[in-house]
Amino acid sequence: MGEYAQSVARRANLGALGRGQARRVLGCLVAALAFAAPLAGCSAGSSAAAGGATAQSLAPGAPGSLITATPVAGAPAGITAWRVIYHTRDQNGADVAASGLVLSPAPGHGGTVPSGGRRVVAFGHGTTGVADACAPSLAQPALTAVGSTFSLVQQGYVVAAADYIGLGTPGDHAIYVARPAAQALLDVVRAARALPAAHAGSDMIIWGYSQGGQAALAAGVMTGYAPELRVRGVVAMAPLADLPRSLASLRDENDTGVAYILMAAYGVSVAYPSVNLSADLTTHGKRLLSILQHKCAVDLVTASTGLTEAQVFLHDPLTIEPYVSRFAAQRKAVIGAMPPLLLLQGDADNVIRQPITDGVVRDLCAAGTAVDYHRYPNAGHSTVFSTSSRDMYTWIANRFRADPAPMHSICGPTL
Repeated sequence: MGEYAQSVARRANLGALGRGQARRVLGCLVAALAFAAPLAGCSAGSSAAAGGATAQSLAPGAPGSLITATPVAGAPAGITAWRVIYHTRDQNGADVAASGLVLSPAPGHGGTVPSGGRRVVAFGHGTTGVADACAPSLAQPALTAVGSTFSLVQQGYVVAAADYIGLGTPGDHAIYVARPAAQALLDVVRAARALPAAHAGSDMIIWGYSQGGQAALAAGVMTGYAPELRVRGVVAMAPLADLPRSLASLRDENDTGVAYILMAAYGVSVAYPSVNLSADLTTHGKRLLSILQHKCAVDLVTASTGLTEAQVFLHDPLTIEPYVSRFAAQRKAVIGAMPPLLLLQGDADNVIRQPITDGVVRDLCAAGTAVDYHRYPNAGHSTVFSTSSRDMYTWIANRFRADPAPMHSICGPTL
């Protein structure tokens, strides 16, 4: 078990579980949270305190306009970081505040700033939960949730990392609902560009992992939302691209699946307030819903491991409306023509399974997207980053060149 996994195990108190059960929890949860914040003591605090503004006090602003930028201590030498709060739009088009992090080479580092500004990588994180305290920008120690991006900053890029809407700011987080997460991901780049000390330009790559992979793909489809940004490519790492099939797979093949189904159903209830999730839950389910709303994903998974759907739901969200059509809509939101795509998938991933991703790739090809699809035979959900990072860095550097080398695309009759 790696150092990060050991850390999460301690915070989740997995030692209190049986060895086999702890291993199963870690195999799914630590994997899913590979880029997440430390989750110890992760109870929800005041939204106003976390976000710095209440919904009622938010003055109108254009998407991506900067509300606040607060320097964050604790970055490695050569990196400057800020926690930003910025305007974005929710699933209904309403003006809301979202939070995130912007990291940039410190003065004297990262090479000369290009005349058009530094190139930007927008980063969408994996599942952390829905309570404000689970927001990566509020992680303690600071910046531990985005340590995987430091190498990019050291290479001279600006990283703009979104928390997503309602995670660290007032309101609720519509987890696994693709469009608002995609908008927050594009708007955090706009916010970075409004921060003069970051020197962020308009050329960008969108990169997301797991839940963030869903956001990255949706952002790739809807680049017209931010036409001033020049999206040179999209990187989706173990993406939650086919929400219905992944939820069914987790239910059938992983004893932590109930937690993910509950999170997805909760996201639907946030995006569509007419959905009464509580009415579809058992007493067990209502207890888990409270854990979801007040703690973090690690706590929810630990509390629900081994429970069946029938113990949690009165009505199965995977088979009844309005959940079925809403889950299906999230898959549709990530399929379409977009800039060149690098998709990174581990064959040993037991959270986002390779055959499901194969189907997503086929549909992306059919939609007209050029897909460079890399599969790694021994990589799981948490290890796909270390296995694929060199390929990713090379691909990103090539896409940012003025005249990129031709990209290999898997799209063709043999896929």
